[in-house]
Amino acid sequence: MEKVGEDWLLAQSQDLKKNGAPGLHYYTLGKPGIVANVIKRL
Repeated sequence: MEKVGEDWLLAQSQDLKKNGAPGLHYYTLGKPGIVANVIKRL
């Protein structure tokens, strides 16, 4: 389930960056590794 969430977060982040978002802010909700993985993959 975490992998699905990570992939969705990555896709959303890529779309936001592609469409000019000036920055991204993440809430880790106690799962900082997921966010760290997404940042590495961006």
